[in-house]
Amino acid sequence: MAAPRILVVEDEAIVALHLRRQLVKLGYEIPATVASGEQALKEFEASPPDLVLMDIHLGGPLDGIATASRLPRDHAVPVIYLTAYSEDATLARASATQPYGYLLKPFSERELHAMIQMALARSRAERAEREALHCRQQAEKMAALGLLAAGVADDFDGLLTVIYSQLETLGHEALDHPALSEPIAEAFEEAIEKEKLIRRLLAFSGRQKLNPGPISVHHLVAHVIKQLRGMLDPSIRVQSDTPDDLWTARVDAAQLGKALTLLAANAGEAMLDGGTLTIAARNTEFDQDEVAAGTEVAAGRYVLLTIADTGAGMPDHVLRHAFEPFFTTRPNGDGLGLSLVFGFARQSGGHISIDSKVGGGTTVRLWLPVAPRGQPLPADEPSGEVAPEPADRSGPDAVIPMNRPRRPSPARAGALSVPWHKNGDALFAFTVAPPDDTRYRLVVEPLPRRNGWDWTVWRPENSDEPPRHGRATSVVVAMAAAEAAAVQWTGSERSKV
Repeated sequence: MAAPRILVVEDEAIVALHLRRQLVKLGYEIPATVASGEQALKEFEASPPDLVLMDIHLGGPLDGIATASRLPRDHAVPVIYLTAYSEDATLARASATQPYGYLLKPFSERELHAMIQMALARSRAERAEREALHCRQQAEKMAALGLLAAGVADDFDGLLTVIYSQLETLGHEALDHPALSEPIAEAFEEAIEKEKLIRRLLAFSGRQKLNPGPISVHHLVAHVIKQLRGMLDPSIRVQSDTPDDLWTARVDAAQLGKALTLLAANAGEAMLDGGTLTIAARNTEFDQDEVAAGTEVAAGRYVLLTIADTGAGMPDHVLRHAFEPFFTTRPNGDGLGLSLVFGFARQSGGHISIDSKVGGGTTVRLWLPVAPRGQPLPADEPSGEVAPEPADRSGPDAVIPMNRPRRPSPARAGALSVPWHKNGDALFAFTVAPPDDTRYRLVVEPLPRRNGWDWTVWRPENSDEPPRHGRATSVVVAMAAAEAAAVQWTGSERSKV
């Protein structure tokens, strides 16, 4: 443990020198010895100490009491007064500044050491109490925001249900009015984008659908890093430190992969001039005593994932709101990136924290719950591979890594580019794909009880090939998905050539 740093404010040079020698002998670090209140304030601003020994009667416009009253309160550094005077007026003025001690000169080395130790112990206890209170308030705030987000998501979901229903009705009419197909497809695309917002709100509130299972964090991180090296700028060095003996975690592998990719994207955004991204992991355990001492992590065994960068870092006023939904410092961001990771960690039974310093980089820590002892890894363990999604750049929380192409949504994949025809309740179409003019037959039929639509694509000239199937909640999305399947089928055939 580093030695406590004590700033000595004493205008008598001989007394100051004697104090310094005593303190060094007792094992304290003395960053500076100053003789005036003005010098003390400058030194404090440059490098706040752990404690201040303040002579009351100083030369200059500021005495010790006036100097102590001007020290920044947000640092909450304890002050011990040193003086040869104990008249009531001086005591009253000194008491108003809430000092941690008052030593009358002359005092022994033992008295000085005991007073300093008591002041430092009280300061540590008060700091721990303030931090615990802040953690409780932050947890209550995030819980309230989660309830609000869930309520908003439910309201949006109900509204989108009505919109989808109306658009599906319009989609039927578009079959007889081809000019309507494009604006209807665009409306579907916007509705799908808003549905993604709903999923993000539910993820933050801890209500997303997760598929937790035993995973090897070592293997998942290795796979994600392979992806990151192709996504991040070449000037960013990606490295990992994940030992083979890590405990088996129990989380949703796909969501953890997305979380790591998102956090890596944030790191990349913060290292515009290059730097180092480090993903590390280790086993850790918290007992009941540590939980009672104020940690936010519940008692148990965890795999601790650390994602650290050497980027620009975040100022305190940004860091305080980093996990809040819709908080962003970027003009085009939605502020839902880090909040998604926050919701995933909490819903998985883990925890997340973030430390950052301007110019000193950012470190995010994810505590992942450990699978029960003896639970084996599945043979087809999920890799955590992240499928491309539309890129949204958020505040301190960009959603998707750089240089990712925007993927068209299902409603625009084919843009209803072929003529469709009705046959009872079913719809059908033919399309011809170059270069060999291969024909594809597309059929869309309503599911029983009309709770969705089934689409099928096959090639009549190749009757031995199995058709391709899919389902959608609306007729327009099913038609576009069938067209997209035909296009993808053609692309896969070309790639074999």
